[in-house]
Amino acid sequence: MAGAGGIIANPEWESIFQAIGHPTIILDKNHRILMVNTATVQMLRKSNEELVGKLCHEVFHDTDEPACGCPLEAMLSSGTLETNEMVIEALGGTYLVSCTPVMDKDGNLERIIHIATDISARFRAEEALEAVLDIMAHDLRNRLQAALLGAELLGDTCRGLDSVEAVDAILESVGSLGTIIEKVQSTRGFLNEPLGIVVLEDVLMQAVKILRYRHPDAKVNLSIETQNAIVMADTYLENLILNILENGVIHNTSKTKILWVSLVQIEHGYNVTIGDNGPGIPDHLIGSLFDSERRFGGVGIHQSARLAKKYGGRIKLNRRVKEDVSQGSQFTICLPSH
Repeated sequence: MAGAGGIIANPEWESIFQAIGHPTIILDKNHRILMVNTATVQMLRKSNEELVGKLCHEVFHDTDEPACGCPLEAMLSSGTLETNEMVIEALGGTYLVSCTPVMDKDGNLERIIHIATDISARFRAEEALEAVLDIMAHDLRNRLQAALLGAELLGDTCRGLDSVEAVDAILESVGSLGTIIEKVQSTRGFLNEPLGIVVLEDVLMQAVKILRYRHPDAKVNLSIETQNAIVMADTYLENLILNILENGVIHNTSKTKILWVSLVQIEHGYNVTIGDNGPGIPDHLIGSLFDSERRFGGVGIHQSARLAKKYGGRIKLNRRVKEDVSQGSQFTICLPSH
């Protein structure tokens, strides 16, 4: 094969390399192309001779320097597989680009395998879905605002006890719908955000700080029993914890609302435990709380469960809290350590 230069000496491996349906190239550590497969040649409509020896960013991005977010640059720093979603101008779409290091027998970087997978259709679908979500949220907020105004006017004219209770129920329902919209909007992109190193106690303290600001009447007892709790997560970890924290306040009918929050280290990770002094969850609903088809837990609980799964963890529920075994519920967020 032209341009192979002995990079792949095994005919079987070269056959596999050429059969890969995605544009795949082999690079040196200076971004120079050593070898290209058939898919690359066909999609770029250039010959091997026109590609081998060129810099990859010259070919794919028509730039003199590596593109912003180049996974090869990240791989050279980390020494491990790196991926990123990038627009590749020469291919006319959005691609998931991966760079995998290949070492020689002495452990030195010998070459890099660079694969670009077309995700343009998925990217366009996500953009369309986000546009629909924005429109829906806008329309729902407008109608909720109208319902809120109508309920307030009704409250000004109705003085009977039953009427006042009805107005209060309408106002509470409207407020709950507004909260649901905010939660859906705040985590709509969580599935695609890459994982990174996160300090768990920092996120926990920030979530508690936000809770105290939103619910100043709630009493929060925070206990952090470990330091430098490192996990693999993303910016939505704060949403996960805050959802569980607010769940213990919003559904709490106690005169004085109390939360017990702790972070402890376990054998292979960490537990964030959140208990409350509310009425607790009825026994007949516990088994279905995380069932997305039955939806007893509400959008916040299901968002949190999906986030925990993304991080390789899970959420457990205890019927009562150890601080007061007669009442309340206790959620435990279990996350593996990095």
